[in-house]
Formats: sequence, C-alpha cells, structure tokens
Amino acid sequence: MKGKDLISILFLLLLLGCSDSVTDIEDNLKNEIVLFYGYEMDSEIISIYTMNTDGSNLKTIYTGSRSYPTWFEYEKSIITISRPNYSGGVYDYNLEKLEIVDNQIVSTIVKSNIDKNVLFLRYSQRHNSIFCSYYEDAISKIGCFDLSTNSLFEVSSTNYDQRNPVFSNVDDWIYFSTRIDETYDIYRMKKDGSQYQPVLIDPVYDLTTFSVSYDGSLLVTSRYNSVNSYLTVYDIQNSEIVIDIDVSRFGMALYPNFTKDNNKILFVNGTPNNYNVARNIHIVDVDGKNHSQLTYFQNQIINRPLSW
Repeated sequence: MKGKDLISILFLLLLLGCSDSVTDIEDNLKNEIVLFYGYEMDSEIISIYTMNTDGSNLKTIYTGSRSYPTWFEYEKSIITISRPNYSGGVYDYNLEKLEIVDNQIVSTIVKSNIDKNVLFLRYSQRHNSIFCSYYEDAISKIGCFDLSTNSLFEVSSTNYDQRNPVFSNVDDWIYFSTRIDETYDIYRMKKDGSQYQPVLIDPVYDLTTFSVSYDGSLLVTSRYNSVNSYLTVYDIQNSEIVIDIDVSRFGMALYPNFTKDNNKILFVNGTPNNYNVARNIHIVDVDGKNHSQLTYFQNQIINRPLSW
C-alpha cells in the first residue's frame, strides 16, 4: 500500500471518529434536564436536584427549607416556596424565584406572606401565573397567583376537594383532580373557573397524580392499588386510553410526568403516605417498551420530577 493511500485511510478513520463524537454531543444536547427535590427520611432538610433524562450529570443545586420546585425560565431559574412560619392559624409562605448560575442559586423574593397552606406548585408561562393547591376550610382548593398583579385568587369555588393543577404549554385548560363521588377523577377548567368539565373518570382508582404533555395532546396518570400499578396514557382529543403500562414490579408509580418530546414518562416508585422506604426516579418509553431507573438514593424520599 502506498504511503499516501495509508494517509487517506487514516484521515478517513479520523473523520469517522469525529463524526461519532459530534453525534454523541448532539444526543447530549437533546437530553432534557430533570428538576426534582427530596429529603432524607430522618431529616427535615430539603435538597433540590437536577440531572439529565438518562440519569447522568446529577447535581445538588440547593439545600435548605424550600420545596416544590418548578421550572420558571427553562434551565435558568426555578420557582419554589419556603417552609412556612405558622402562628395563630395563619400561614406565612415566601414564594421565591431562584436563579441558577453555574449550578448555584441566587434568591429573589417574588411574593411573601402568602397566608395559605400551599400543597402543590406549578408555573405556567402561557398564563404568567403560578397555580397551586392549598388547604383551607377542611378541603384542598386551587389557587392562581398572577405574576402581573402579585395576587392570589381561588380559581373555582366549590365544596369539593380539588388538587394538583397541571397544564400544557399550548392552550388555556387547567387540569386538576377532584373528588365528587367516591374516587378522585380528572377534570379541567379555564383560568377563570369556567367550562368546568370531566376528562377521565375511574370508579375504582383515585387519579391524583398525573400530568399533561407539553403539546396538550396526552395525559398520563397513575392507577394503583396494593397489588397492581399502571401508568395510563390518555388521548385527550379523542377521549380514549392509548395504553396501560404495567409498572407493578417497581412498586406504585407516583408523580408521572412527560418529557417535553412526549416520548418518555418520568415517575417515582413508592407507597403513598409511607415515608420509611426510599423513593427513586424511573423513566419509561411512552409505549412501555424500555425502562430505566435514574436515581439510586438509599435514604431519600424523592418527589415530583419535572423536565419542562
């Protein structure tokens, strides 16, 4: 073989190697960042984490008393709430924007003195609002904190328990869980409380942990009992169940959330109201074919992974 031919072959191999590296980089860029929080079973200190959707690049970005982190400006900042001061029957929450700079947190107060017992938090860019559940008058209610007016109002006044408001990024529907009969079912309404209507009714399972896809086409909810656990993917427009993914071998599936591209579902394995067994994050394809465990905490209760 001539010398220049050998050089050409070596150059070609070098290009192929570079091509693989570029592909790897592109794949990494497509890897969404997951935001979640947790705490050790014997501690009240809360940690907020980020990682990639393949479980890599796990980072602790905050440790302290804040919880329920939700994306505010994707990958740039989050909204969270501090542990409240409680005195004389009045709750005092601080609602804060936490900017992420070089994996460090810079805190800016958005709103203080929220006198509600906040149980859940989610930011909607489309509405420029933060939706929450809060406990009042012996039931859970849905509130909307409008960032343009810095005011909190009740979205819909009913005598039924309502909780865990979620939404897509393309329409004005607010999805939530409510108990009108024997079980919790999924309903939806507009921001002003109008067009109140059922979405998914189940006479057997409580549908309390669920999410809506970024494009508003799909809903995923947990359905579980002491024996079986499923992730149910529901086509909202066609009002039909697409698939029931059996995840019973991992325990009960909690806090399911779609990745932004709708291809995968994040969830936490655990038992509701049991805080003596560690919880970890799993991910499964939306067709149920591929599954991975993403975290391996031994002594932590992990909660509510969000990728968008």
